[in-house]
Amino acid sequence: MDSFNEVYHTISVDFEKLAKFNIKASEDLLEQPDTTIKAAELAIQNMGLPDGIEEVKVRFFNLPDSVEIKISHARTRHISKLLKFKGIVKTKSEIRPKCVLANFECPSCGNIIELAQLEKKFNEPSMCSSCGRKGKFKLADKKLIDAQILDLEEGHEDIGGSTQPKKLKMILFSDLVSPFNDKKTNPGMKIEVVGILKEVPIEGKSGAKTVNYDLLIEGNNYISLSEDFDDIKITKEEEKKIKELANDKDVFEKITNSLCPTIYGYDRVKQALVLQLFGGSRKMRPDGVSTRGDMHILLIGDPGAGKTQIMRRMAVVAPK
Repeated sequence: MDSFNEVYHTISVDFEKLAKFNIKASEDLLEQPDTTIKAAELAIQNMGLPDGIEEVKVRFFNLPDSVEIKISHARTRHISKLLKFKGIVKTKSEIRPKCVLANFECPSCGNIIELAQLEKKFNEPSMCSSCGRKGKFKLADKKLIDAQILDLEEGHEDIGGSTQPKKLKMILFSDLVSPFNDKKTNPGMKIEVVGILKEVPIEGKSGAKTVNYDLLIEGNNYISLSEDFDDIKITKEEEKKIKELANDKDVFEKITNSLCPTIYGYDRVKQALVLQLFGGSRKMRPDGVSTRGDMHILLIGDPGAGKTQIMRRMAVVAPK
């Protein structure tokens, strides 16, 4: 047990320390994560929780590189395993409540039937386990948690020059979508995800399930690999150099020439990329239409001319 977060009721566990303490438990976690994580959370609850805390979520980090796979390499054999992914958040949905547990009351005998909601459609019991009654049951209570869907895309360093980046959807629950963590998954942020790969049935036009399945990452934990502007620490020496460079009349040419100096030519391309790197100012026109300061660049050219190398370098300088 590495830390206890009283605000979000989570416990962060270092996988490397767990493996040293109990190798069998660490192997079970990788091969049967759903069962193992649930058992760990129940064990913590049985130990006795502080007043006001009903349940605790266990989050794992520092998984070995052997379980890290690329998004494009996710296959059937990886389903239901605990894995590690790296990618860039492309889009994310609004945070909305999701029903994970529902209690139904039998009109005949008053028996309460508890039913977990594991699929997209809301499931209702078909028969009372006490009196055997079949038919409609009254919804007595339900448990809702916050949920959010993200699109995770491969980074430029993980794909070839002519290959389109692959995407995987990821779902996050409860504390992982809290206001404290929400800014870590903004579009453009690069994150490392620990999660369980799940299969999701693809429904046909009529609503019936097909033989095809989609893949989804159920997130257990994630860490941000991107530095936010607030996280960057500038020393007095660096601040002095930045101010000197800002007062240099040749600053634009110097920065342009410092971009991939081993790739000759492409002066206009490099100038455009430097301007994109710094961005512009948002303008409001007299008619009320807003012009954004950011710009997009479409770079086209012959193969083997160094376009990919320039773009990869830009992704290192400014990951977003």
